[in-house]
Amino acid sequence: MMRNLNLKNAAIMGCLFFISIAAAAQEPTHPQEIYIDPNSVTNVTKQQVFDEVNYIPLQTIAQSRFNTIDQLVVTDKYFIINEQKTNHVLLFDKTGKFHCKIEVPSFSTAFSVNRQKREIMVKKGRTEIYYNFDGKKLREQPEKSIGTPYYFANGRIGYADYRVSEQYLPDTVNHEYRLYSKGRQYAGYLPYNMKLASIQNSDDIYTWHGPFFDIGSSKAVLYCRPFEYNIYELTSQRAYVKYKLVLPQEYVFPQDVLTVDSLKGHRYTYFNANQKQIREVSFAYETGNNIFFRLNSSIAGTNGSISYIYNLKTNALAAIKDIYPDATNYNLPITDIYNGGNFYNRNFLTSDGTYVYTSIKAELMFATAAKAQNQYPNNLKQYFAKGSSNGNPVIVQIKAKDQFTIPKAELSSNK
Repeated sequence: MMRNLNLKNAAIMGCLFFISIAAAAQEPTHPQEIYIDPNSVTNVTKQQVFDEVNYIPLQTIAQSRFNTIDQLVVTDKYFIINEQKTNHVLLFDKTGKFHCKIEVPSFSTAFSVNRQKREIMVKKGRTEIYYNFDGKKLREQPEKSIGTPYYFANGRIGYADYRVSEQYLPDTVNHEYRLYSKGRQYAGYLPYNMKLASIQNSDDIYTWHGPFFDIGSSKAVLYCRPFEYNIYELTSQRAYVKYKLVLPQEYVFPQDVLTVDSLKGHRYTYFNANQKQIREVSFAYETGNNIFFRLNSSIAGTNGSISYIYNLKTNALAAIKDIYPDATNYNLPITDIYNGGNFYNRNFLTSDGTYVYTSIKAELMFATAAKAQNQYPNNLKQYFAKGSSNGNPVIVQIKAKDQFTIPKAELSSNK
């Protein structure tokens, strides 16, 4: 999701009280440096990198119809889906059977899930509205804190929030990541000045995802920041840089880009003029020995912001767009990177610590299946026999190999 808030409204809300406790991100050890060379990737097939690519059609009936998965949370029993266009949160079980639908306020852009209490929370202004996993409204209450919450397994809550405005916000220190227990803040990390910080809200680039990237445990999440090549791990006790990506110099922007006054508030103009340079890392997930991430640049199209998988054991690197279907996934698409905007904009939607998830529209599934005769598993046989290209999207569940190796790429004119 976009980090920007309505700054005028934030100012009107009055002076906020923050407990200034922890300062910089605490690192229990030095971050692991990962050397990434985008020039080294080459074309590979699904079976070289992925153990499983599973397709889970979502039941299409009158009350379950929707078009796009804007947000996905995976629990032990359900896929919880947000479609902003229709202002609905939908729940399907893990086989894809429709469970229930919740109508949420039209100005809600995302939801948060408390797995322990089995609750879904959406915000209406500064009011939190809670529903259970059967779609029943439970309660409304004033928000505990400004920002996006993550509910940890131990009952504590982490909030992410970054707001900077020389015009509307006070000259005071806030923390980008704050921890609460029983309604009281007990720690804050990643401090910044809400008025004077070098990175203004207008410098940030829109990201189709909330601030937290799930790794499946409810004990920790991954986190990325604009204009950094770091991947943070956030828990209910600390925040620290877990991985530091090291790129070839040709892809690295000079650090004075973040301090030059003439660029303050519109650094996007610099990156539009220097499109090859990587702005930041985003969409970070970790499953087993593998890290998924995207390197964001200003190059348009599939050669721009590219997503990768990196194996921590073998140091192998693959670009997701260069992993092609094969017979082991019935030659069906792995993502829609070349056939739609879903993966390009939203990337992997989430992870449960074992799998990463994306989605593919029914139209693409049926168009691909029509070109080849394959022996499908029972759920796909039924899907192609009884479904239609106008049906709900299909969830794609991907499990990477615990260790994989990839031949070195040969330099070519299209790399």
